[in-house]
Amino acid sequence: MRLRPPSHIPHLYVCEEFLGPVVQRTLRQMPLLTKLSLCTRQGVVHGPYWSFLRFALSLPRLREFEMVGLTFCPVVLPDEPFDLEGGACASLTVFRYEAILTRGRKYAISVEKDALALVLEKTHHSLVILALPSEPAPISLMARLDWPNLRELRLRGMRWSAPRTPLVLLFANMPKLRSLALELRIPDDGDPEAVWPPGLPRGTKLPWPELEHLTVANPHPDDEFFAHLPPGLRTLALPSCPRECARDWLWACENPYCLLAHTFHLLPASRLLDVLKRCSASGLRHLEIEYGADEREHDLLRFLAAAFPGLSSLSIYRYRGSRETVVCVEDVVRPLASLECLQALTLHPDFETSPMRVVSGMRGGRLVYPTDALERFADILEGAALGIARTLNKSLERVSLWTPSDREGPFSANFSVFRDDCTNDVRVQRESDTPHEREDVWGM
Repeated sequence: MRLRPPSHIPHLYVCEEFLGPVVQRTLRQMPLLTKLSLCTRQGVVHGPYWSFLRFALSLPRLREFEMVGLTFCPVVLPDEPFDLEGGACASLTVFRYEAILTRGRKYAISVEKDALALVLEKTHHSLVILALPSEPAPISLMARLDWPNLRELRLRGMRWSAPRTPLVLLFANMPKLRSLALELRIPDDGDPEAVWPPGLPRGTKLPWPELEHLTVANPHPDDEFFAHLPPGLRTLALPSCPRECARDWLWACENPYCLLAHTFHLLPASRLLDVLKRCSASGLRHLEIEYGADEREHDLLRFLAAAFPGLSSLSIYRYRGSRETVVCVEDVVRPLASLECLQALTLHPDFETSPMRVVSGMRGGRLVYPTDALERFADILEGAALGIARTLNKSLERVSLWTPSDREGPFSANFSVFRDDCTNDVRVQRESDTPHEREDVWGM
């Protein structure tokens, strides 16, 4: 049965909150407005229609536009002029459009892409920060435009099938980048791809010499990019996308049994070691890695402790090689004890004692985590945090351990570390938890 919108809504994908003159009249009464944020956490596929976006993007003082969770122009109505008001657009410095990570390519991507192209053609000279979902991003256009002021680029979502140009060449027109985040999902029938694949001409140079923060999801072990990282790089993240530990919350709007159809790509520790051995950025202060534990896990951790001695924060998402493996966090982190500057450790240990979801008759047959299991796991986490604090260098101030929840995503259980200089006694105290649904589930 096809869904029909209410009679006052012109299309199923048009969000009624932006219909009519009220919102536009309200915005007109804010002549000094410099930032407009349109956000939801509901996982919707509708969004503002083009007439509203056309009006909003023409506000004369507007410099920052942010849309989170909605769809950017899901449809152009028959009576709408598909252009920018007066052929102009506000001189934006920030354009941040972040959609649900798992929405894939199944919505009105062609309309979104055309609308985004209109905006970027008018704003590419002024933009400093640009964040887009990869599926509707007009990649070919972005590769042709000049970006003289762009400092931050974030692309998240499914990797595009075309153009096939290596990213190190595709975005060479963004020479001032200081932050680059490529959080690209791999198609279920695909494999990781290198940003700088082997075989490029010998004269190829890194186009982003000022890069300070870099995220490359699903890294390729033979990527030449890592051998050419600039000396000023301070943050490097090599996550999986999506994270396997967020599996229970991903595609939550779909049949949970369909999760079996999705592929989660994960480098083994031995292959991630090959990646880090290529890294030329010894001055890193923040590092995030994600891998499947194998016989070289300790070699990996010993290497990173020696190669990046100045790390002040480290995030490790590890997964057991066998479901029967018993995790001892002290053994896992012991190779990191030489890190004398390490202040914060975030760890997904993949405990064998992690709670399992069960069907709840009280919640309409939903899969939930039993409350008593979560409470027992909280005690396990506190003991693990204490063991980590006793094992690592006295510089450690904070331990964050992954924990499941019945909310919209997992959490980090945060523990502050306290030391008695007289007795060398160590204790930990649990602080407020940090939710992870924004970055790990929603993709925002």
